[in-house]
Amino acid sequence: MIYLRIIVFLILLLSVVFLSPFFVLGLFVLAASFIPKFWEGVLVGIALDSLYFSPVIFSKFSLGFFTVNFIVLVFSLNLLKDFIQGRNLLANFVVVTSGFLYVYFLFFLFA
Repeated sequence: MIYLRIIVFLILLLSVVFLSPFFVLGLFVLAASFIPKFWEGVLVGIALDSLYFSPVIFSKFSLGFFTVNFIVLVFSLNLLKDFIQGRNLLANFVVVTSGFLYVYFLFFLFA
């Protein structure tokens, strides 16, 4: 399991450079949905904030837009996984769908 976490983290870091931020956020949703407590993804959010600008709302804070969103996604997906307490296909589908709905909301709010 530790090798999977490291490989996924490295793939996410490489995708920060080559892909769009919302696509990286979508990849993070998939990773955080299937890997328990994927806190390494917050480092990816910090990397995205260092490469891209943040909206004006976050200009006075030390945390940026993507970092805050990655933290919110980690908390909400872990809470949803604990609430469902199932490891079947339907439970994973609900967790992934809720994460993608959050990304969809962010995309149309800030894009």
